[in-house]
Amino acid sequence: MEYTESNKSVKKSSDWKPEEILGFLQEFDACKSEIGLTKFCQDRQLSPTTFRSWIKKRRNGGLPSKGKFIELPLAVQPEVPSVSEGLFASICINGIEVKLHQYVGPDYLHVLLNKTSAQ
Repeated sequence: MEYTESNKSVKKSSDWKPEEILGFLQEFDACKSEIGLTKFCQDRQLSPTTFRSWIKKRRNGGLPSKGKFIELPLAVQPEVPSVSEGLFASICINGIEVKLHQYVGPDYLHVLLNKTSAQ
């Protein structure tokens, strides 16, 4: 279904597919410094009001963000390997070798890496 805005034929918001909407939003993001929203919408026969609502929906998470990571909760805890004896892991950072003889968590490694890179 279409309606007329300023003597031009414009599609209703419900007639657009999510892929098309995301395409328009990405296109606008790429050129918004050179062209204003009103001119962008006129050139593509979009209603500026509808386009603004799409921008707001995307900002509030109402539209999927193609190409972005989505954080997923970790349902299963990883298994901690058991080491009875010997070397578990060896890490070389900026010429400093660190030998681990047992499992350590990622938080410990993060702190260790930050201290090593600060020196």
